[in-house]
Amino acid sequence: MKKFFYAVVSIVFLMAPYFAFFRMNDALNKQHEKASQTSASLYQNKAVTPAPTADSYATEGLTELKAHHLPKAIATFQKALHLNPNNINSQYYLGIAYLESNQDDLAAQWFSKAIKTNPKLAQAHYDLGLIDAKQRKWQRAIAEFEKTVQLNPKHIDAYDNLGVAYFNTKQWEKAIFAFQKVANARPKNAQSHYNLGFVYSKATQWHSAIPEFQKSIALDPKMVKAYNDLGVAYFKTKNLSQAIKTFQQTLAIAPDNQDALNDLTSLYCISAHHYDAERHYQKLLKINPKRAYQLQKSLGNCLVR
Repeated sequence: MKKFFYAVVSIVFLMAPYFAFFRMNDALNKQHEKASQTSASLYQNKAVTPAPTADSYATEGLTELKAHHLPKAIATFQKALHLNPNNINSQYYLGIAYLESNQDDLAAQWFSKAIKTNPKLAQAHYDLGLIDAKQRKWQRAIAEFEKTVQLNPKHIDAYDNLGVAYFNTKQWEKAIFAFQKVANARPKNAQSHYNLGFVYSKATQWHSAIPEFQKSIALDPKMVKAYNDLGVAYFKTKNLSQAIKTFQQTLAIAPDNQDALNDLTSLYCISAHHYDAERHYQKLLKINPKRAYQLQKSLGNCLVR
């Protein structure tokens, strides 16, 4: 029995160096594993902040633009274009940033570059048209707005501005077509109906103008210009009583409106209401004494009739 005990002790004693080796090796493995985890963690941290790209700069620039930080937006879009000169978002929104900075020439350059990159970019054509219209380059504006609605037939703002451009070039029928599109798309917008009525008036289509002015007034009962132009349309269609009534409605809203006073005075003269004509003449004279000679002459002609 003692022999067996001594044999076991001897074996344990002989194996002790091996157990120490295994413990040391296990400690080294744990240190290596910890180092690997640290290395992986460092690698992951580096991966969170990759190098900026044209798209990331474009996104950052758009954020600055929305916050109206225009110099920062411009600088950021320029960084994006340095990495990728054909980045369409940066080209277009750099144009917008310049446009909002009142640098129209630079804005136009970048809108043109965006169109070159993507000829079907309707909004860039529209923005170019706005710049041309602002500079009263009506034919160029018309070309851009026409291209806009060709690419995007639902672009109502383009039709609205196209109507204005046609109006300023005295293309009445084309202006009517454009404003009809707008009025149909925005039936509850008083200004849209007024614009259509006004261009009907310019085209001497008085009977078509009247219902549009009526719609404007129904939607905005304080739209003085709609009352005035409706009164003129009634006069042109020889409906004097309605014309007088409409100008009276104008003066109920805007008592010192010279257009309404002047037109109403003339109507009273035409319909031989001399007392009313003289009464409104006195109001006009009080508002604008510098017109005394002209008004006296007109009143004299009225009273002679």
